[in-house]
Amino acid sequence: DDTYIQKDSLTEFISQRYRFTMQATGSEKDFLQIFTPPQRTSIAIEPMTSAPDVFNNKNGLLTLPPSEAFDWHISMLFTMI
Repeated sequence: DDTYIQKDSLTEFISQRYRFTMQATGSEKDFLQIFTPPQRTSIAIEPMTSAPDVFNNKNGLLTLPPSEAFDWHISMLFTMI
């Protein structure tokens, strides 16, 4: 597992076979968690609003007052090349 703090809300992964584009809106700072299993036949790409262990490190922690809402939208586009 690796976590990245994104510089902007647009993320793009390009391989020889496909292009994957993801855009998140609604958060001041977005994080991206990426995991590749030992056999390396797949990849997990997880957009996140905070870093792992956020309750201890406060990196990206969102605190909402009662009756407040937080909207976070993610759009994804997968294209074969």
